[in-house]
Amino acid sequence: MKNGILRSVKGGYKKMDVLTKLDAYMALMAKIQNGITPAEGKEELLKIRQMPLETENEEQEGFAKNDTDAYFNQMELRIVEFFRK
Repeated sequence: MKNGILRSVKGGYKKMDVLTKLDAYMALMAKIQNGITPAEGKEELLKIRQMPLETENEEQEGFAKNDTDAYFNQMELRIVEFFRK
């Protein structure tokens, strides 16, 4: 990942799966800002973690797995920090 941009590579994660999961993380972050309880937030985070990220075949481009995993890990760290407060 360079400058916060997910690279496209052959055989990466399917872009629609990544964008769907990203939307779910962003929705959770918005709920946190609007006062969701930690218990509700943790439950929602568990659901997001279970969302599948399928891989494209070797001829199709998807988002680079390392970039995507690193980005999602950064988001989770921010979310988990909220629960520690």
